[in-house]
Amino acid sequence: MQQTHVLATVDDTPGVWDSFPSATFDLRQLTIVAPSDQSYKITDGDIECTQEVEAEYTYVFNFFGDVSYYGDLPHTCANTTESSAVQYGTHAAQCHTIGTYDPAYDDMIWSLYDKSPDADPSKGVTLSYLPGEACKHKERSLRVNVVCANHAYRLMGAKEIDSCEYEITVESYIGCPRECPVTQAGLCHSQGLCMMELSDTFGLHGSPRCYCYEGRKGSDCSEKTHSSKETTSGSHPEAVQITFLVILTLMFFGLVGAVVYMTMQAIN
Repeated sequence: MQQTHVLATVDDTPGVWDSFPSATFDLRQLTIVAPSDQSYKITDGDIECTQEVEAEYTYVFNFFGDVSYYGDLPHTCANTTESSAVQYGTHAAQCHTIGTYDPAYDDMIWSLYDKSPDADPSKGVTLSYLPGEACKHKERSLRVNVVCANHAYRLMGAKEIDSCEYEITVESYIGCPRECPVTQAGLCHSQGLCMMELSDTFGLHGSPRCYCYEGRKGSDCSEKTHSSKETTSGSHPEAVQITFLVILTLMFFGLVGAVVYMTMQAIN
């Protein structure tokens, strides 16, 4: 389903996006606002299944913020600390801004990760950063895929998908729709799957939600369902009474049948 992007309004919250159909995303937890042990840095470059060995580059980026939090940038990146993403080579001879962020245009950078006609919001989101510095005949550009997965954060890879166009992929349950809750145990309490609810009404899809494994229930799958034994003895005592009455009735008719049979035998 094609996504429609609109300019962020005054009331729009950076890092939060309401997509269609009926799915909301909140990636603000991924933003690094001060120097810390955490960093978004990856060195990658060589493309598999090709004869050529492509040069390796290091990428440092941030979500909805700049890279000034990272204290180990090479001196060639001194003028890029207000960038949201930078790239530099093995010897750091050059450092390039490949993506920027402006909260006034927050809604314009979002799209669903699933680009199929029936785009599934439970797969995650893609952030297309605002253009970076000039590169040959165009500007450098970056998109970051945040794939919905049941772990806090995992950096999967970075690559140059075309000349001066870059792509970084991460996995995190923060990239899942908020309609699929995350508990201390994980996405859907690690007891279910975040999936889109299908609906035949007008050919549209419903909201994503947690589909719980057998024996689990609740919006986040954190509750246990009663076992059949518990249900019989506790939740539905009337079922026990009915079963008991049926057994007594069968015993009564069995006894009557035995008496009739013995009487007939005596007469004969």
